[in-house]
Amino acid sequence: MIRLRFTFLVLLVGACASVFLSGCGRQTPLSDVPGAQSGDSEMALRIRQAMAAPSPSLRIVRLSEVLEDLSVENVPDVLEVYKREFSMVSPGELSVLLEYWAGFDPEAAYEFTLSLPKSTRREEAIGVVVQAWALNDPEAARDRTVADLKRRKEVYVGPVTFYENLTIGWSHSGQPGLLEHLSQEGDASRVISLRAYVGAQTRRLGTAPFLESILPFFQTTEEDPETLRFKKMVLIALVAVSAKREPELTSQWLKEFDSERFAGLEAKKRVAWYWLPLDPTRTFAWVNTGFPPDEGEQVMIESFDRWFKHDEEGALAWLETPNGPDLLQDYGHYVNATRPRVPAELDLVRSTNAIKTESLRRRALVPLLVRWYQREPIYAESWLQSSDLPEAVRESVRNDAISPARPPGESR
Repeated sequence: MIRLRFTFLVLLVGACASVFLSGCGRQTPLSDVPGAQSGDSEMALRIRQAMAAPSPSLRIVRLSEVLEDLSVENVPDVLEVYKREFSMVSPGELSVLLEYWAGFDPEAAYEFTLSLPKSTRREEAIGVVVQAWALNDPEAARDRTVADLKRRKEVYVGPVTFYENLTIGWSHSGQPGLLEHLSQEGDASRVISLRAYVGAQTRRLGTAPFLESILPFFQTTEEDPETLRFKKMVLIALVAVSAKREPELTSQWLKEFDSERFAGLEAKKRVAWYWLPLDPTRTFAWVNTGFPPDEGEQVMIESFDRWFKHDEEGALAWLETPNGPDLLQDYGHYVNATRPRVPAELDLVRSTNAIKTESLRRRALVPLLVRWYQREPIYAESWLQSSDLPEAVRESVRNDAISPARPPGESR
């Protein structure tokens, strides 16, 4: 039995050796590659065979295996195949070639992408090379992209392609100098680049390690206005990403330095936006301790408003199952009542009238009653007459509901 198994393995290895790479018995021998032409090199045949794989993902996998052997000597052969098949080459198939090529000759790969016809595909290809170039030599990639940004009309490349991909590649390289480079950019490009920077660093390191690594950047004591302004932009971009992933961790991290010195309450406010749908009660407690009362109320209202916009079903489900402090519930009912597209009807009036915080209840209820009165005057009038609202308020609702619309700024 052992001898039979050994014999089988020997035969299997021999069979696999007669075909290209993995998937033994499933690929075409190099001599029978579809589309092969007389004079094709072995590298060209291997590329053609990989392109003949039956699925997009398998084609990219097999091309990656072949392109591990890409070199200065065989690039022309590979390019010839790609040019012949270009109308059928997918963005992923082109990207894998450019990544390997840029690994040893980024400038040549970059020049090749500039020679492509102007299109979205060309823009994506340039981005791939810039990112791969920056991964291996960020300063050289920076120098070239900065130079080409000055002649943008000649190279026909959008600035976002340069900003984002240079930043992503440089971030993943782990080499220093990126923040210093970004500090020299204009505000428009900083917004794009900082978003890419934070996203790439979070992917590379993870949220908690990234927050820890950048903490010294905010703990320095420079008072230069431009430095403070740049730090504010970095902080807002950072919190916008980290708070989506781990809002509680981000809230604790903000205590490690004086975040309000750079961004006022803007950074903390974004934490509340993303934390509220995950844990309303803990968000409410954090806002109560971290914001002055007036600002805290506005932050809670904004946070509920975003929750309704992004997940109306989830926000309503939470409201329908009362949970947490009364004021927290009141904020939710207030925002629900003041949403302009929510139909004014009896159930909504009842839930709004049940708001315990008088200031919130009145601010939400009166405009809602006006809308209801315009829609269903008989039912609204019946409710008004049985309500405990002052007569002056009831009369104001009636008048506002039946008064003709006036142009903005015109007095009664």
